[in-house]
Amino acid sequence: MLSGFNNKPIIWNIEEVDNDVPNKNTQLRLRAVRHENETRHYDIKWEVSARLGDPTKTDYYYPYFYTDLSEEQQVANRSDIFKAPLYPGDSNWHYACHVNQLKKDDLIYVTPSFLDFEFLEVPGRRFDLYYQNNVRWLRQSKPFFLDELEHILKVWQLISNGRLTNSQFRGLVEVIEAKRESWLQDKDADDTFNKFVKYTIQTQAKEWYQCLTSEEQTLIFEFFINGRLLDVYELFMKILKRRLKEE
Repeated sequence: MLSGFNNKPIIWNIEEVDNDVPNKNTQLRLRAVRHENETRHYDIKWEVSARLGDPTKTDYYYPYFYTDLSEEQQVANRSDIFKAPLYPGDSNWHYACHVNQLKKDDLIYVTPSFLDFEFLEVPGRRFDLYYQNNVRWLRQSKPFFLDELEHILKVWQLISNGRLTNSQFRGLVEVIEAKRESWLQDKDADDTFNKFVKYTIQTQAKEWYQCLTSEEQTLIFEFFINGRLLDVYELFMKILKRRLKEE
């Protein structure tokens, strides 16, 4: 079942570097795909500590990232770097840069942690836990990067804000996932499906959706589009037995 998983580093593109976050840490906004043939991108934010126990002193020992930079002229204007193999036996050495030396559009190598779950309502469901290229064979939305856990918790917080009932939430998930199966199958969402999702949310849960901020609406919409709201439904409503307000 896990033969389709590998522990190779994933190349992440640095979309943004912020060195002015509290505690003098560095925040990186990263984008990547789970495997080379995937079209969907994943965005995460990391806050990396660049200080020792004494907050006035920089940590020059640990917060280094391997980059795709391998030529000396590429790092001519950077300090706190060294060259080393990416993995044992690697003949193509790359520069590792201190987090304070990373720049926008740098490519860095990171081996991510994944999060997955499955509600085993029947014994045969365990066979659904089969992976190809780090992706579920039957559920393309899984697994999550562990760093996406905060997004899952945020979505559930919005779902359970007291304005959505159990039947409304279940109805939204069932209608949208039924259309996904009949229209898209294994294809990416298209404009027609996106419009259907937006129309369904606005007609079946208008009051709840309109009370969200534009940023929150975007997050909910994205989770519906990529099928991950079904994952949220299964995790909280089926596995954890949470309930929304009564009818």
